[in-house]
Amino acid sequence: MGLIFLNDFRYALAAQRRWTEAAGRVTENKVTVRRSRRSTSYSSYISYNYNAAGTLYGAGPVELYKHKLYFSEDGAWEDLKDNFAEGKSIDVYYNPENHGESSLGLAGAPGVLVPIVFFLLAFGAFYAGREQ
Repeated sequence: MGLIFLNDFRYALAAQRRWTEAAGRVTENKVTVRRSRRSTSYSSYISYNYNAAGTLYGAGPVELYKHKLYFSEDGAWEDLKDNFAEGKSIDVYYNPENHGESSLGLAGAPGVLVPIVFFLLAFGAFYAGREQ
């Protein structure tokens, strides 16, 4: 699980470092609610457009904050509107070899803290199991 988090972070960081930056604009944002017997989860998404080499491209819906836990739909909306309100200008990074491939860079990626904590907990559990 920690490797998945770390891979998302690595991809976003690589895109931000190697790809071309362009001005983008949020065209839509939404929160989806998934209910099950035991829990309810909330996910936030945006769609955006950006201009690359004189052509307008669009992307989305892209899930943001994949690994962040929200305890209410209002909390997810508040976070989304604070950072990615419709019409807001954003930095987009696009692949110079394929202008239709884009990323929000680190703005849409999970922090590196989550994988580090996961690895520390896994290591601690492994070490504790070996001691017994």
